[in-house]
Amino acid sequence: MRGWCARPLVTPDGPIAATGGAGDAPDGMGSLPVRVLVVDDQALVRDATRMLVENVPGFHSVGEAASGVEALAAIEQLAPDLVLLDVRMPEMDGFETARRIRAAPQAPVVVLMSSDGCDELDGCGAAAFVPKERLKGAVLRELWDRHGG
Repeated sequence: MRGWCARPLVTPDGPIAATGGAGDAPDGMGSLPVRVLVVDDQALVRDATRMLVENVPGFHSVGEAASGVEALAAIEQLAPDLVLLDVRMPEMDGFETARRIRAAPQAPVVVLMSSDGCDELDGCGAAAFVPKERLKGAVLRELWDRHGG
């Protein structure tokens, strides 16, 4: 089986089961929502990802960025818990952006996303890779359960 991430979360043929219900916080105990920054150079993808995040109980979109450079500035200002980061972007790709994010103290969890496969997570600091077409509410929750605070 070909792995999709350093610690496999989504395989080409493996769905993730949903957990929790409407109104649940990430731990089901009323804790603060997971703060998510969406980074993608395509506005349509940012919009769709933001809407997905906002519709998952226990998650809140705190901002968006269209490039790696914008993402680094947004992280300093917004202090997200989770960064959903596109691999292919102008100026600075997702791998380099992830390296820079993870080098900072108290760095957020970084998850790379792409429409293409990804075999190169080693050394970039990303917790996981998820194909964009597989990013759903249950996958977002599973990512946080596995890699979050």
